[in-house]
Amino acid sequence: MELNVRIKNFGKIRNADVAIRPFTVLTGCNSSGKSFVTRGLYSILYTLNQDLVFRHINSKLVAIRSWMDDLMGAIPRLSQSDISVIEDFERTAAYLQGQMAQQFDFLSLLKSRDLLLTFDPSAEQLEQHLQALKIQLKAGKGTKYRAVADSFLDLEHDLKEFRRSLRDWPGVYEDTLSNEIRKAFCGNFQTNNAKHLVSDYSFDHFVLDGETSVKVLPDGEVDFHIRPEVLDSAYRLRNVVYLESPVYFKMRQSLQELRVYSFSLARRGAVNPVPKYFYDLDNLLTAVLPDAPEKFTRIAEKIEDIINGRLVLTPQGEIVYQEDGRNPVSLNMASSGIANLGILALLLRRNVLDEGSFLFIDEPEINLHTTWQHVMVQILLDLSEAGVNVVIATHSLDMMHRLEHIVSEMEPEEAQSKVSVNRLSSEGETLPTTGSVLTDIYEAKQVLGAPYIDLMRERLP
Repeated sequence: MELNVRIKNFGKIRNADVAIRPFTVLTGCNSSGKSFVTRGLYSILYTLNQDLVFRHINSKLVAIRSWMDDLMGAIPRLSQSDISVIEDFERTAAYLQGQMAQQFDFLSLLKSRDLLLTFDPSAEQLEQHLQALKIQLKAGKGTKYRAVADSFLDLEHDLKEFRRSLRDWPGVYEDTLSNEIRKAFCGNFQTNNAKHLVSDYSFDHFVLDGETSVKVLPDGEVDFHIRPEVLDSAYRLRNVVYLESPVYFKMRQSLQELRVYSFSLARRGAVNPVPKYFYDLDNLLTAVLPDAPEKFTRIAEKIEDIINGRLVLTPQGEIVYQEDGRNPVSLNMASSGIANLGILALLLRRNVLDEGSFLFIDEPEINLHTTWQHVMVQILLDLSEAGVNVVIATHSLDMMHRLEHIVSEMEPEEAQSKVSVNRLSSEGETLPTTGSVLTDIYEAKQVLGAPYIDLMRERLP
């Protein structure tokens, strides 16, 4: 996937032009804004990749069915006639939910506004059943209806909103998408209001390929304009994954418990200390997916040969390190370097990383010996060759040396199409590209290697 992104006033980033290619590098000194680029892009692409329309309308239908269950339990002196109408309502709702699950296709929805309207006749039947029940409950003195009037009105309102969602999906999608991107920014940057990401008094924005934009306004709300082509490309991505510290996976079970506890504090404005992208990946890791293609299992085997074993997800949900010839041990007892490389192999084995996926890694060099840093670069390039879009943020001189060696064996045109090196200054601005990937790598090395050069100069007589 090729994407040219302009970012302004977003956290540390003042003004950055980032070229996304199959293998993308963001490099620069500490506090240059690399993580603002990777987390921001991840938040947008992950959200665009989700089935937001189906999730929205399905959640409304689930709520409607739940309201009806509660209503049935609250109606006094429930008659057989009442039960019959409620059963008709439930049968229609179950049929509608099944039809949506089978027929919904977001890519088709992008091309035709009429797809959701095919579900409207069933939704209309639900309204008819509800009105029939209302008439029955109001019969006689109407005491049965008065006993559940408030709940009945709530159910009627939800059903009307559900039908509105079917008739006006672009408007509903815009509201849902805006809210989901805002929540992604807050969750991934661990803030209770996206306005804290705006670095001046106007607004910040991401512009993707010139016409698609996502803006965080000063009040923390999100505004956007997205071309259907970009939406189509993002939705077609296999999975969107963000990797940071392997420590999260060493503490995985504790963090899962913390998530449940954090839900109860969220309404009070508390922020979960664990970023959303960890939980996003954890959900993918436990999903039942098809077997991984052979070209990806070969890459996993290469990693496992290097770490002399593999990471395994047990039926109990624990990640263990199975060293060759030894008993498995908890990931807590394995080195962080093994966890850092091994988690990639585990994602490949479980088919989370596949052709068309997007992988963001913040500081892939963490906890890796120099030798394994070189291995990591080669593995990530292998993934990009196999069809995974790879974006890394690094300030590792060793990794840049390895990348330079690999790129030097490519033709210049091949390098330009496969690799992008984006250099960020301490002011949060991208430095101009030289037009040559090798030269961009050289310029990046000059900054990353400056302390060594200064040290050598100090030693000169």
